[in-house]
Amino acid sequence: MIKPPALPARFVDSPVTPYEAQQARAGVAVNGQRLQSGLTSLILLNILGAVLGLLAGVWLERALPELPQRWGLPLTPSEQQEFRDVLQQIPGWFWLVTACLTLLGSAINVWCLNVIRKAVAAVQRWTLEPTHDQADDLTRQAGTLRGWLTLGQWFPVITGVLTLLFYGVLFSVAGLGTGADTAETVLPIVFSVIASLIGMLPGALIAWLGLAAVKRWLDAVVTRTHTTTFPVRPFARSLDGWLIFALVLIILGLLNALAGTALLAFFPSFLGWVLENDATTPPDVETLRLIGNFMQKLAVFSLTGVLLYGLLALLVYWARNFANSVARLLDAQRPAQGTGQVTGQSTAHATGPAAPQDVTPSVPHDW
Repeated sequence: MIKPPALPARFVDSPVTPYEAQQARAGVAVNGQRLQSGLTSLILLNILGAVLGLLAGVWLERALPELPQRWGLPLTPSEQQEFRDVLQQIPGWFWLVTACLTLLGSAINVWCLNVIRKAVAAVQRWTLEPTHDQADDLTRQAGTLRGWLTLGQWFPVITGVLTLLFYGVLFSVAGLGTGADTAETVLPIVFSVIASLIGMLPGALIAWLGLAAVKRWLDAVVTRTHTTTFPVRPFARSLDGWLIFALVLIILGLLNALAGTALLAFFPSFLGWVLENDATTPPDVETLRLIGNFMQKLAVFSLTGVLLYGLLALLVYWARNFANSVARLLDAQRPAQGTGQVTGQSTAHATGPAAPQDVTPSVPHDW
């Protein structure tokens, strides 16, 4: 059973007005449905991306030897043969392993997103229409999601350990570090690995604290299925700050993706202007035009990243509204609300929230 999270020491329990409760109920219904639709869209995009990735891999494996000629790159026969020799050195299992890893990553993403979608639906159903069955379903879905959240907290640590093991095995197989040129071959690689691991620490810390806030909010909602006086708003406040932080980061990533897409889209025009006005341009004009066309096609793929950032921003925004609305509605339906500091937890039990109280808050606009 999920344990109730510890209440903040300075939490002040202020009442919720009937108007705020009515707005919160509408927020739970609307934002919960939007969240589920957005997560479903993200699941479909993951499946579509996996299929397109596999098809692209199959096409690339077959077309790669003749790709320079198709693009019209000015390679001599010896350079073309050298390119084919390099491709022949790629082991046959490389493409199979790549396909399997692609499918595995997509399957994990789809599984995780489906767990989140089911948990959101369970929270929404129980908050709006609390019953014994809804409470049991919420507890079950929350327990499953909690496991995924814990895995997400430990994922950066697992990734770091696997990275170190991978390089350790690679050094052992390649026999690096056993000769006189250790300082020239091994030390730069070791330095790069350690630097990348240190660079992961801020993101790992943010992920740990942010997912911990999600777990506390979820635990508080589940606690309300059997303890009717337990407040949820203090945990929603903590989660709200992390969701705003995540939303700012996603918007910054969206702006960066937009700028990159614009540069890729307008690069051919800029290159054409250079070719027409720069007399010192190398004679191989056709190659530069091919590169410009390739950059323009790459802008289409970059645009998909922009759309993905936009969908993630909407999901975080809806999640923030949903979490706040759930907390406000549940706290409005508590059987006893006061304006003083909470010093303990009630042992009252019920199958769901009690009837709303017609009270006026001592601190207006608490949220």
